[in-house]
Amino acid sequence: MLSKRLLFSIIMSSEYYIEIDTLSKAWYEEKLTYNGNKLPDPFDPKMTKHWFPYSKTMWPQISFGDIYMYLAETENTYTREEMKNYKSLDAYNYVLSGKVSPISGYRNDTLNICILTCKVLSGQSCKKYHHCWISAAPNGIVHNGHCTCMVGLGKACSHVAALLFAVELINKEQNEASSSVTRKRKKTGKKFDPIPVALMNFNRKRKCKKEIFRKSVKPPKEAYETFIAAIKKYVPDAPYLKELSDNEEKCSAFET
Repeated sequence: MLSKRLLFSIIMSSEYYIEIDTLSKAWYEEKLTYNGNKLPDPFDPKMTKHWFPYSKTMWPQISFGDIYMYLAETENTYTREEMKNYKSLDAYNYVLSGKVSPISGYRNDTLNICILTCKVLSGQSCKKYHHCWISAAPNGIVHNGHCTCMVGLGKACSHVAALLFAVELINKEQNEASSSVTRKRKKTGKKFDPIPVALMNFNRKRKCKKEIFRKSVKPPKEAYETFIAAIKKYVPDAPYLKELSDNEEKCSAFET
């Protein structure tokens, strides 16, 4: 982004500015003046080499309402009926047919102004591009526009309109993409299939969980005898359980 100091010491030096007549130069300078401050010339490569590509936080949030107010109500470039059927306009078709080059921009938060610029392929030629730009507030209100075509000295033409439509479409796509991500994040819980109310179970009694006890595995006789021998070695008087044989079990039962 250009520094604030550079913003107030701008010298118009673009090839376009040098070639136009004196009256057109005065009109061009007036377009690039906002609240008494000169804005950088979008046609000057020295100024635009530091400009940024698309950024949702940096671009003005131009909507169709802003385009309508600028083209139909402010500049009268199109009638209300034409704007109602805007998809049939050449400007809109320039965008859909890929005739709008990548857009770059400049933003100054101190002056609360943004400038966006691009090149639009001429509708009558496959090789000639028209360079255009628009200035707008970050909230989307369009202030000015300019183009290198024959009617570009005015504030709007089909190429300026194409730039506006391109910005509006990109903003819309980005907003829809971010909102879809937000909706995906909000999706929680399990998916349930709908069933009739008559089949719903409203019983709130909790079912007790049955505890499952595993049967102990009897160790082999050799392992048991080895274990008892180890106990007797270190603690001779230690009590322990002994498995009775069938004869011993009968004698014990007879004694009791």
